[in-house]
Amino acid sequence: IHFFIAHHDISTPDKNEILKSVAASTEIVLDFVELSPSTLAVELGLEYAKVDLMGILPVKRALFLDTRAVIEASINEVWRMEMEGRPVAAATDLSHPLGHEGIREGPYFSASILLANLSQVQEKHDSLTLKARKMKNSKFPCQDALNVHFEYDWMAMDGKIASQDLNGFFDAGA
Repeated sequence: IHFFIAHHDISTPDKNEILKSVAASTEIVLDFVELSPSTLAVELGLEYAKVDLMGILPVKRALFLDTRAVIEASINEVWRMEMEGRPVAAATDLSHPLGHEGIREGPYFSASILLANLSQVQEKHDSLTLKARKMKNSKFPCQDALNVHFEYDWMAMDGKIASQDLNGFFDAGA
């Protein structure tokens, strides 16, 4: 498994601690990706790191997971998911399955679990970056930009595979 850790200004001692934590594993490769000051994540906030990484990662496919994401199946099952030629696959946003006020009505996904075919995404990455900057004041800025950009060109993950937003789960008193 190859992990890319996007960062802006992680100290060398902190990087070494992270690397030490997985040193015993022969199955994990960690690479640190320094985000320049001109990236969305540095300019607008860390939630945009996935958009930045979509444009620069040197791989064909990537799985982006937010800290609030829960995968209810084998991660291999998610990774091997057939995307039917679409650039991204994601779980439908359970709180806003048809979007929300201020964004077009239609199928709406959560960006907390996002599988991306980067060769397709990178073809139109400049357009995605522009949308993200334009929508920085939206209700859910990064997620809204991703939804508008990929509009009807995304694959819904099976609800049995992925759910999202543990914040809402805990807020509900569960």
